[in-house]
Amino acid sequence: NNGLLTVTRVEGHSTFNQRSYFTFNFTNVTNQCGSGGIMEEAYVILEAETVQGSFFDSLYESYANFSEINMTWNNQPCGTDLEISDATVCNLTAMSNVSVGATGIFKWNATTPSKRWLKQSAPNITMLLRMTTNGIDQNHVYKTREATVGQKPIYNVSCSIAPPDTTPPSVNITNFNATIKIRDRLNVSCQSFDTATIGNITFNMSGSNLHNF
Repeated sequence: NNGLLTVTRVEGHSTFNQRSYFTFNFTNVTNQCGSGGIMEEAYVILEAETVQGSFFDSLYESYANFSEINMTWNNQPCGTDLEISDATVCNLTAMSNVSVGATGIFKWNATTPSKRWLKQSAPNITMLLRMTTNGIDQNHVYKTREATVGQKPIYNVSCSIAPPDTTPPSVNITNFNATIKIRDRLNVSCQSFDTATIGNITFNMSGSNLHNF
């Protein structure tokens, strides 16, 4: 969250700190991975443009929407001291910690919360990035969505197709009279129970197909 600037930063200064919030549109993930798919893994990928010192940067999940224009240090969702741990606002347990010591591409594992977001059909997800060490007077600078193509933050999700349901359905046949005689009328009804759609039902007698439904 840095307005229209192409970079944002995290810093653990002796007199002040800087953190970065990111929001990703989760709708496409819900539409694609949620339609019978299985989420395998999810990563947040950022490009570090400037790196002063080698330190860990931690990624947290936040459930609050924010405005890039209106957010300030004092009104940030997770609190100035990361003290707001309300279940509807912030999870103060880092989802991933990554050591950043040079410029380049870095990725944070977001698989566990992403699976939960998928079950909840979340439309958007917000994350907080901060440097875990304070008082070092150094910073890490990352590219934002306003950067050129290929440098923007990426939320990368891998999904697989759920295996087909090969379990035979449970079938109940009723109204069958074992004492029925030749030329009498035989009334048979069939009802199937399965989580998958039944394509058709076939009645056979002595190996001969009587009728398809």
